[in-house]
Amino acid sequence: MKNGYGKALAGLCCAAGVALSAFGSLEDSFRTPPPGYGEVPFWWWTGEKLDKARIGEQLRELHAKGVSGTQVNYSHLITQGWKTAPVEPEIFSDAWWDVFTYAAEESARLGMGIGLSGYTLDWPGRDNLYRRLGISADETRGRVLELRDGKVVPVVRDGTLDPLNPESAKRVIERFFKPFWARVPESAHKALDYFFQDELRLSGDSWVWSDDFPDEFRRRKGYDIVPELPLLFAKEVTKDVARVRLDYNDVMVALTEERYFRPIYDWHASRGKVYACDSATRGKNPIEFGDYMRSTRWYTSPGFDTPGKRADPVKCKMGSSISHLYRRPRVWLEGYHSQGWQANTASIFDATVHNYVWGANLLNLHGLYYSTYGGWWEWAPPCYHFHQPYWALMGTTLKYFERLSYMLTRGTHVADVAIVTPQEPCVVDPERAKKTSVPLAHALVEHLAVNGTTDCDFIDSDSILAATVEKDEFGVALVAADERYRVVLLPDMFAIRPAVREKLDAFVRAGGRVIDVKKPEDVQLPLVAVPDVVGNAGLKYHHRRTDEYDIYYLVDVVTGGEVSFRTDCQAEVWDLWS
Repeated sequence: MKNGYGKALAGLCCAAGVALSAFGSLEDSFRTPPPGYGEVPFWWWTGEKLDKARIGEQLRELHAKGVSGTQVNYSHLITQGWKTAPVEPEIFSDAWWDVFTYAAEESARLGMGIGLSGYTLDWPGRDNLYRRLGISADETRGRVLELRDGKVVPVVRDGTLDPLNPESAKRVIERFFKPFWARVPESAHKALDYFFQDELRLSGDSWVWSDDFPDEFRRRKGYDIVPELPLLFAKEVTKDVARVRLDYNDVMVALTEERYFRPIYDWHASRGKVYACDSATRGKNPIEFGDYMRSTRWYTSPGFDTPGKRADPVKCKMGSSISHLYRRPRVWLEGYHSQGWQANTASIFDATVHNYVWGANLLNLHGLYYSTYGGWWEWAPPCYHFHQPYWALMGTTLKYFERLSYMLTRGTHVADVAIVTPQEPCVVDPERAKKTSVPLAHALVEHLAVNGTTDCDFIDSDSILAATVEKDEFGVALVAADERYRVVLLPDMFAIRPAVREKLDAFVRAGGRVIDVKKPEDVQLPLVAVPDVVGNAGLKYHHRRTDEYDIYYLVDVVTGGEVSFRTDCQAEVWDLWS
């Protein structure tokens, strides 16, 4: 398709097998998206005493620019321990609830949402809100196994939260989340949304332990783990070492899901609320919380932080892959702290279109300051909102991404290639995996999605095991959730679960492709006979399919260039600006 939308950095193409008049409601919603797809900034309530009049004025200003909601945050001091900065009124005091209730009621009146982040409030080992609420008390401190004097012993880690203790999740729900529904009038409950878990720290990425772990392990794996515990710390990686480490990790992660992550997820999902996250490694460590993908699937909106003014394809692909494989429709993009006060709409736009083409679809600009008093938050500037001279024009940019956020949640994602996340190698031999498997998996994203005009997802073992092998008009596919992968890449997977290998072998026998990769150059493009998109070098795309339409979001298109799509439908270019 020859076109002129290369004049802009990005464009949206819709191909339909029906008459143009049948676009109907999709076209209407594209012009004016329904509520909930606009920007949701971090609103830093620090610097000066909270004032209802000032809060109301700021909410109305944000609403006028199309902001969907706010997510209240508290900054920390630049001192040892990074304690929550002192504020007035004190968080969760009666005076604070009076202010927050007003903000929630005003948000509800405006059709906006408002939530609170755990940033600085729940960090373990700190004199913060969680400790004052009795959430991280003695009985909920985490324990991990350590090798001491030749013996494996459980050791308490002060200031941590134990994900294997069901009481931990219960306290988080009862003492942190439920008070919002108790203190805010029912008429404003619809505004309670956009809660956020920022840089969660539990017991660490070690061998977490609980009193009932041996019984749970025996029930799930069929043998006694206690005599095998020294193998967790063995220097030489044998088959027995690999087996025990994988089994232990599997039980540990399963209990963590069942007892901590899933109860909190269920509480939000049952209310239809966005509950998002930015974990410390942003998905770049496959064994954060034991298994990053398995843990992070228990957020209604998996997310990540991209500081500065750059896009990050690996973070985007990890967050969006969880979204695709576990049907979590929103992918939270936290950007772009520490870019500096010279930031402008051009730098915001350039970074965001690339983060979106790689899978994000909920824009959260890091900086929205209640007050800039005293340079309170100057180590991570700027504010992107009403403190900026370009704020008067910001509504145009925000409307662009509101339309795009809506369109990139329509239908299901389409990608031909899946990269197996190297979680098992990291469990079996983390030092080797950090040097080989992990950087290779990340390099494959660059090779395919950034440089190679080939979209891809990460895929985890659970998704492979739940997948089916099917044939369609384009050949053989590994069908995982709504995804249909034609090619599976194994990035130096020197350790892999036997059941996963068996499923992939069945895929190969049916005619699918599985490639063991040692370096990115091993992957010769194109990987499929009929690529989804063919265009200029450096072109990037995101493809979604509904029952009626193929929707392609294209970035870095050469002006006047030609782009071909794997569809025989009529094509249109839709202008996200207008």
